[in-house]
Amino acid sequence: MLRIHFTAEDIARTRLSTVADPLWEVLLSHFRLADPAPPLHLRPWTARLRARPGLAALVRPGA
Repeated sequence: MLRIHFTAEDIARTRLSTVADPLWEVLLSHFRLADPAPPLHLRPWTARLRARPGLAALVRPGA
């Protein structure tokens, strides 16, 4: 777990993006695909993607 402590000054300087970062989405998707026991609601998605040719070599469950 990563715990980050913010001061009031930090919060005042914090900006939020209005769009998702594509590279961050790829990274988070990789971790979800590598999970050997994904959450129930993600299992259809992981099954579809794991069945795609070429992707299995890039993301191994448990890696």
